[in-house]
Order: sequence, then C-alpha cells, then structure tokens
Amino acid sequence: MPIAGSLPRSSVFQGALCAAVLLALCGHAGATDYTYRALNKPLGATACHVPSMGVREPGQSWMSDAGEVLGECEFLVGYMKWPDPATGKTVSVPQYRVWPTVWSAGGSPRVLSLPSGYGLSLLRGMDASGRVVGAVSSTTQVGDGYWVSWQGGQRSDFVLPASLVAKGGSLANWGVAHMGHAGGFLLVNPADGQVATWQGTSVQVYDAPRIPDCVGLTNLGGFLSDAGRVVMGTSCNDPWTAQGGTYQLANGQWQPMSPPLDANQSPYSVMTLGARGETVYRASDLSTVVVDAAGRATPLANSALPAGRYFPTLRVGYLDMNVQGVVVGAGWFPGEPELANDIYSFRATAWIQGKATNLNTATLNLPKGIVLNDAINVNAKGQIFVQGWGSTTGGAAREQLGVLTPR
Repeated sequence: MPIAGSLPRSSVFQGALCAAVLLALCGHAGATDYTYRALNKPLGATACHVPSMGVREPGQSWMSDAGEVLGECEFLVGYMKWPDPATGKTVSVPQYRVWPTVWSAGGSPRVLSLPSGYGLSLLRGMDASGRVVGAVSSTTQVGDGYWVSWQGGQRSDFVLPASLVAKGGSLANWGVAHMGHAGGFLLVNPADGQVATWQGTSVQVYDAPRIPDCVGLTNLGGFLSDAGRVVMGTSCNDPWTAQGGTYQLANGQWQPMSPPLDANQSPYSVMTLGARGETVYRASDLSTVVVDAAGRATPLANSALPAGRYFPTLRVGYLDMNVQGVVVGAGWFPGEPELANDIYSFRATAWIQGKATNLNTATLNLPKGIVLNDAINVNAKGQIFVQGWGSTTGGAAREQLGVLTPR
C-alpha cells in the first residue's frame, strides 16, 4: 500500500503536495505527569485547527523544540449570495479564509502574512529554527500557485534549487513532499517521475520507484529523516492501475518495504520515522507497530480497535515519535465514554517505553469540560501538541488546541 499521505491530486502542482522526525539531545522519556497550556485564538478568528481541517498528513513537524506550534486559523472575510436548492431562494453564505498561525511558547498567536490575492493552499511544516514552509494559490485563477516561507514575521518566496533540472524536466513540476526537522527537504516531481533530497547545499536527484503499467501521473509522498533516510510511497493516478508500494532508498537504489507483521493486519502505512532508524506503521485495525533499525517489530498496546469496529477516517493522520522513542497519537480506551465528536473512546495517548498513557488522566491541570482526543506532535523536550474538544464555560463545545509539558 502507498505511504499515508500519497493521495491522488488533479494537477501537477497538487500532485507535488502529497505527503518528521524530531531530533535532539535530551528529553523526558519517563515522564508521566503533564501540565496543560491552551493555545489562544487570534482576535477575529472564527476557528483555529490543525492543518488540513483537522486531518494532519503524517510526518510533518508542527511543533519546534522551543515549544512553538504551527497551525491554521479561519477568519470570516465576507458573504456570498447563493441559491438554496431546497427553497429556491437566495441566501447569504459566509466565506472564510485560512491564515497560517504560529503560537509562541507562551501560547500567544502570530498570524503569518499572505501575498495579496492569494490564499493558503497547504503548510509543509516548521523546522527546529521556527522556519515555516507552505504553498499559496490564487483566489481568482485555477492552478496559479507557488511556494513561500516565513521566518519570524518575514515572508519570502521559497526558491527551489536550479540543479533539480539536471536530469531534465521543468523546475515548475517540483514540489515539497516533506520538510525535515533539521531543515532538509524531500522534493517530488510526479510529472517526470523524479525524487530529490535537498539538505543545505547538497541536492541529490533520483528516479522515483516505478509502477508497472501506470499511465499518467504517479502520486509520490514520503519522509526524510534528519539522518538522511528516505522512505517513499507511490500510487498510480490511473484508476485502472490500482498499484503502489512503499520503498526505502538505500545506496541510491529503491528497496521495497514489507509489512512488519502478518499480512492479515495489512494494509500498512508508514506514519513517521524515528531518529534511531525506527519506522512507525499503522495497520487497518488502527494498531501501531514500531519497527526498530534491526527489524524487530513491537505492536503498541491500546492502539487497535476490536474486530468488526469501523474507525473514522479522520483518525488516520496523527502519529509522531521523538528522539527518546516516545510515540504519540490516538489510543482506544474501552472504559472511556464515547463522545459525539469522537466515537469509540479515542483519547490522546503517549506510548512511553511501550506503555500506553491516557493523557487525559496524566494531565494535572486539564480544564474541566475538555477531553483530549489526539496527540499530534512530541518534541525533544517531551512536550506534546494535543487536540481536544469541549467547553470550559458550559457553552457550545468546540475544538481545543494545547500543549502538554512534562513535569
């Protein structure tokens, strides 16, 4: 199966946007108690959320080691007149636009600027220095998009290296598949079937893994670890060729990666890469399997649903691993009540030395009325970026974003 995040797109620009490891020297691998800090909503924002409307593509770093968090906030920009098919009357439909937002270590939001006439297409992540990279697209013209970066309050065009055309093709066909925590990039060119790594001044271009009988574009997504390890997922954009696979680049050659356990748990998807050669997989029953550099597979407790239970598609994107081997994501705890927004008792979970910890019970000052559904990122200090649901005032429940810090 293709790597998670390798989804069909309708254009070359979008095709390059298909699908991190956090690397540092110290942390709190054994911590089990946390304190909660809410991320404040910017003035005028109607809602704030994790990138891609709550479905984070795996492998993207949204939190720096300093505790800064990258996300998106929606703002109301006006109303559009639209015919109501049920009544035939014209109604006013609110129009929203999304701006990239960075929260400081103290929880204060900073809305990043966008070029005039352009809206945010996607975010590719934030590296350890706080640099943000994403793509913007015209609000009036289809297919008119380009890459930008932000450092602090400054925005600039994100210029890809000219050496990408060394094997032919056009620079315009290239896009960022993954942004590494240390600032490296995995680049993809689905139109010409190429993949490249870009780390500092070094650019290496490779032919992408080939799919037999694939006509048209190949969808490419993957990960680049800070140690230079590349894992790539491919699928065919031809509906008659439902093929794909997951490959690892070794000595300039693509090697197919096999499921770590029995095939009955497939399909497998790679969710993230560890700093010490680990690969984190997720199976069709939602179970999470960590395979170390020696090939030993360890399934994580409380990560799978019972047989016959259907899981919501929105739960497939959240898994991360830090340098100490702490894995975070959504675990299933049968004793927890099922919520309207999060069926099957999913709760934000940290797996520390193989033990599953429900972060709701491990957080000392979690406000009453909030339930943490997902753990999205864990940095080198052991801080965890979490997503929750509820209300602290007794009003309407809404999404809650916050950061947990180990004591």
